[in-house]
Formats: sequence, C-alpha cells, structure tokens
Amino acid sequence: MSWYLSRPLNGTSSRPTLPAGLSTTTELGQLVETIRKSLPVELQGLIYRNVSGLFRFLAGASFTLNELDENAGPDRGVVINPVPHHSVKFLRATSTIILGEECLTNIGSDNASNYEQDIALQDKPVYGIQVSLGTYGVVALRVIYQDNTTSSWLGFGPRKWTATYKGDDLTKLRTASDGFKLISVGFTNGEVSQPPTNLAHLFFDHDKVLPPRAKYLLADMKIPGTQILGNPSARLAQYLDLSHIEIQSLTVVCNIEAIYKIQINGGGPKLELGDRVAIKPSARDEENFPVTRFFRPGERMTSIHLITRGPDRPMVWKGPFLLVRTSKSRTLYFGTFVLPFLQPLHVSSFEPEGIREILGLFIDPTNINPGKINTLGVCLGSSLPGLEQAGLRVPTYRRDAEPLMFPSVYPFAAFLSRTTLLNVITLKVQKFGDRCIGMCVERERGIIETLGMWDPVRLDTISSIYSHRQGPLQPLTFIYSAAPEPLKRYVEDIVVAASPDLAPGRPRFTWSSFGSQLAWWFTPRYTFIQDWQGEESDILQTVAPNIPCAYGR
Repeated sequence: MSWYLSRPLNGTSSRPTLPAGLSTTTELGQLVETIRKSLPVELQGLIYRNVSGLFRFLAGASFTLNELDENAGPDRGVVINPVPHHSVKFLRATSTIILGEECLTNIGSDNASNYEQDIALQDKPVYGIQVSLGTYGVVALRVIYQDNTTSSWLGFGPRKWTATYKGDDLTKLRTASDGFKLISVGFTNGEVSQPPTNLAHLFFDHDKVLPPRAKYLLADMKIPGTQILGNPSARLAQYLDLSHIEIQSLTVVCNIEAIYKIQINGGGPKLELGDRVAIKPSARDEENFPVTRFFRPGERMTSIHLITRGPDRPMVWKGPFLLVRTSKSRTLYFGTFVLPFLQPLHVSSFEPEGIREILGLFIDPTNINPGKINTLGVCLGSSLPGLEQAGLRVPTYRRDAEPLMFPSVYPFAAFLSRTTLLNVITLKVQKFGDRCIGMCVERERGIIETLGMWDPVRLDTISSIYSHRQGPLQPLTFIYSAAPEPLKRYVEDIVVAASPDLAPGRPRFTWSSFGSQLAWWFTPRYTFIQDWQGEESDILQTVAPNIPCAYGR
C-alpha cells in the first residue's frame, strides 16, 4: 500500500506515514529516529549521502518526508479558486517532485506567473474535468467538453487513477493543498462537505471518457479500510471495459467462501479483475478453482446479482456468489449448489428495476484481503428495449431424488455443472497433473458448455478426446482415481468407447443417455458424476437483498 493511501490520522492529517521498515520497534527505525531528533537537517543530509544500500534508501525516504513536513507552506489545507473569469484561454500549473513523482503544486489561468506548463482551452461548453492521482497527490488534469472531446493534459507525472468531476463553470474550480502539493481538485457547485455514505467518487485505472449517462453501482461485502487523502468520499476502481468486446466466456475463480478473480475472454487478450490466483498442477488440495460459462454468439450480460446466505447458518459458506442474467434469457451461476439446502437466501441486484446494458465491471483493489474480492461494481449504460426482466432460475435438487453420495462432504459445499451430449461437435478435457478437472462440450450452432472446472486460458492442459468426424459419439467412461484417502476422489481420465479391460478394478462411471442431463459435482478434493435428478426454481420469488449498493459518480 502506498503511503499516500494510508489512512489519515483522525481523518484530516496530511502527513504520510513511514513505511513498516522504519518502525521504531526495529533497530534501523530507532537509529533513523535518533538521527532525526538529535541532528540538524544539514548533518542528517551529510550522513545519508555517505551511506549506501537499503539503509540509504529508507533513511533517505525518512529524511525527505521530514524535510517536506518541516518546509510545508502556509497554504496547507487551503481551498482556492484558480480561474477568475469565464473567458480564460489557458490553464497553467507548477509542480514539485515528491519521492520521484512529479505532483502539481498550483493551478492558475491566463495571468499566472512562474508556471512550468500550460494547456490551451477551446471556446465551447464545458462538461467537467478529469483529475489524475499519483501515489502522493494530483499529477494531472484536463477539461472535458460537452461534445465529448477533451483538452490536452495539464501535468507531468504518470496518470495512475483518474476521476471525472462534472461542472460546466471553470470559475467554480477549486483546489486543495497540504502545503507542498495538491491533494484534490474539483468543483464547488452543488458539492457538500460531507457526501452521503451511499455516494462514492470513483478513480478509475484508465483515463477514458466514459459515456455521460452511464450509471455506476458498487456493493461492498466488507467495509473498506482505506481512505484517499484529500478525497474522503473517493474509491479506487480497477475497471474492466466490456463495451467493445463480444464475450466468449466468463470465468470466476472462487471457493465456498468468496470470489477471487473474474476473467473475461473475448477473442483477444484475457481481461482480469482481482488477484492472479494460480491453480496448482495437481489441483487436488487447491481451495480455489475456475468455474467457466461460455456465451452464445451475440449474447450479452443484462443483469448481475450477488447471492449470500442468511445469518442463521453463517458457518456454511460466506459468499457472495455471482449470478449473471443474459440477453438469451439464461442464468449463469458461479457458486455452490444452493437449493434446497441453503434456504433462505439473499439476492442483491445492482439494477432491480429495468434492464440496462452492462458496459463494464470494476473492483476496489484496496478492498482485497487476503486476495478475496470484497467490492464489486457495475457500469450500466442505456436501457435495452425489447428485453423483459425475467426470473433467476437455478438448479434445485428434488427432495424425492436419491441422496447425493458425498462421503462426509456436505452437498452444499459442492459446485454443480450440467449438460446434455446431443449434437456434439467436439469433446475436450482439461488435466492438471493426473486429475481431469473438467470437460468442454461443443455442440452445433456455436453452443459450448462445460462440466466440472475449466480454465480456457491454460491451452497447454487441454486436449481433444472426440470429434464428430470420428462418427457418432459412443458411451463415455469416467475413470476415477484410486485415491488412498477416503475423502479424496477425482476423475483421472475420460475415455470414449472404453474397452472393458481398461484400468481393471478402478471405480468408474459410464454414460450413454446423451439426451438426458449429466451432472458433474465437484469440490477441491472430491468429484461425483451422475444423471441429473433435479429441476429449476426461481430464487427471486422468495429472497430479499442484504448488500446495499452505493452510487458511483
């Protein structure tokens, strides 16, 4: 975590905190603290210039912060209005270097003196400004016009996090400084000193100008602990732009407790949100696993929902799990099997009324601990005509069906995937080590479905076991591992038209009812395959939301 993002003391302090390596509980920290308290600045500099290595790096950082704190000017915390009239033709700025990052110190207009950079302004209506934060303060800004064009960037440092502030009057522009650099820029019109708790200003990890009528909603599964200095209502947003791609598949890396990564595949490089979670080669004891659902040609996401468990059984699983509704009236679920074992459920929807185009997804990268995605946001575009709000149908196991055979493993800790094997074009399997983690079924008209786990990026682990060019599909035999542990069993191989003497004595399951649905249940350590003995139920009929959404701006 950068020092700039450290929680301000009492919510107002602007002095950066020292890194953990300079804690006074360490010998190095005690030495640096002694030098700072005992010697004048000149002697401190002399000592630091004559040492090298890690000590010089840490001590030099300490010296720089100390010097900045001592030399902070009288304008600390002062809000000024840098643009005096409406007919300005230029914005101008000065800067300073903070630990290698060039931050803006002042912003002025036509008559500003001693400036280091300026940008020309066009004579047309203004929509707002974009402000970019670096590690320690404001590094750049530019003007957005109502025709969706922009000015050049005014600034020097690399743009890391960028927010849009709406305002058509540049004379109401305001800046806030901590005495040696700008920490925020915005407008005074219509803003309140204490914004509502359900309103967050979003700093995205890109500087694209997003559609002006876009709607941003974010849900926190855990209250964020980080506050951005000078921007108390702001949140960081790692953004995944879906507006210009045709989604081929959506992969969610998860377990029974949380979501760890969201991955979109659309023909080009994969798009990811969250930590890079690696799947171990054997995958036998791995808690996190990839659940993939393929989209049909032209299919889009139309709504996103979060499923969580009621408080009466909190130890079952935590969630939330992801549920996606598509333009083909399909419900794609990424979570453990929920009905009827886990009622009552809670379903939290980002847009409970109407259907709008989903332009993107985002997470708060500061609210991931340890690796779990604790914030999920959506960017919604215009309404989609011709699509009706439909129910959310998920698998339900019939109470009169045969019990699930998970030895000492609760069925609600298992993930479920189902499909038929009619009109199959190809069958592919994915193996990590000697474990076959899943099977991919490609059927006519571009329909692709998966059984078990599936990671479409790991092409080196995927192989074909059947093609329609070989003739009609013959019975499939799933050969289980001869696991030495009673609670560990997985599919080791899938064979088409297996001979009876293949892997003698090994447990197996043979499937030839291709018109019926085949169910593949799996946990990190156990796999169970059977004919599907269930139905579907609409979970929106009996559930209520429990994760409130905040509005982004």
